[in-house]
Amino acid sequence: MHSIPTSLPANVVGEAPSPMTDALGDLLGSSDFQSLDATFGLFCPFEALGMVRAEIRHGNFLAYIINPRRPHGLGSRVLHAFLDLVDAASVGAGRLEPDTVDVRREWRNIDLVVVIPSLRTVCAVELKIDASQGHDQLARYRKVVEAEWPGWRHHFVFLTKNDETAKDGWSELRLAPLIAALDRVADAAPEAPASPTLKQYCAMTRRHHVDDPATIELARRLWAEHGQALSFLMRQRREQPLQFLIDAISDRADELAETASLPGLRIVTDEHQDDIVRFAVEHWDALPGFRDGIGWTASGRVMLIEIKLRRDHISAYIYTGPTTTPALRDTLASSLTAAGVTRKKVSASNRHVALAEMTLFEIENPLDIDEDAAIDGVAAGFRAFVADTVTRFNDAFRSGLVNIHMLAGSK
Repeated sequence: MHSIPTSLPANVVGEAPSPMTDALGDLLGSSDFQSLDATFGLFCPFEALGMVRAEIRHGNFLAYIINPRRPHGLGSRVLHAFLDLVDAASVGAGRLEPDTVDVRREWRNIDLVVVIPSLRTVCAVELKIDASQGHDQLARYRKVVEAEWPGWRHHFVFLTKNDETAKDGWSELRLAPLIAALDRVADAAPEAPASPTLKQYCAMTRRHHVDDPATIELARRLWAEHGQALSFLMRQRREQPLQFLIDAISDRADELAETASLPGLRIVTDEHQDDIVRFAVEHWDALPGFRDGIGWTASGRVMLIEIKLRRDHISAYIYTGPTTTPALRDTLASSLTAAGVTRKKVSASNRHVALAEMTLFEIENPLDIDEDAAIDGVAAGFRAFVADTVTRFNDAFRSGLVNIHMLAGSK
């Protein structure tokens, strides 16, 4: 663990110490601050791998550790602990046979599916770390599971850290009791190869997602005693506070595309890059010149939908990019402008041009963000962007206002 200096050099804020320098020194030297830093200052492989808000990676780990057939050394302990929480341990007339258990990831888009043939029981788990359930997502998953395993006992588990009521009769399982159960399993089997790693996962999840009473009490005392210094540090924060949001969007891009799709307007994911999450309209691929793009993504698409992270907001765009047929692209863009679909003009430079834009999320104070509300807002905004702006582009292509096939002669 790294050490923290108990005083600050004079040149941190100027040549001579100031009252704020003294206040920061008192904060850093506080035993409460040292204890809190010890909690967050440990090496954590999950944080190193960027797992904190990466829902897909949480799902991968939970699927592995629940599966009694994996070589983690915990056998069926985690599975039993999980079943106890979802009230399924004693379901069925048979005995749980670990060697027959099948744990599936992203089966038919469902985060986790635990199939227990010996009990004729199946547990479907929808995991939410920062996001919220879709408007009909759980209902669709229920139908899929019931159709695949008719006559079995079905358990539908909505796993989230929030006090969110699950739709369509799914049972809510909070992350806090699951983490407590996993901690107990690791404590009961310290000799298992995976127990130290499981303890680290539980500690990481408590730091970032589940309230820990001891840590909360430390923070309360620090704010009571060093509120001025802590407020100063918060004002100096210069990190991109919305990074977690773009990461969550990237992790759930497939789901976002699915929920934003409309009849005759199927949205699919494309290649992401840094702080950009990309989508496309699937049937636009068949239009002349729409797969002639260069220097953009491996798909070769010349028109994409992008969600971008800005300093204090997140926006959606429709972009057209460089292409091997710039004349066709320029004529297309001009026709869109003439049809009143966009006001943007494409220059002859064959560069990226944003033809449409919509702000999905912004906040005046980037340090005061309700994460769940932010994710819900981005998802709702993206659906509105597709329903309005992308639909207008699509209607122009389909109605003949922009006759793509006639424009093909420009190639």
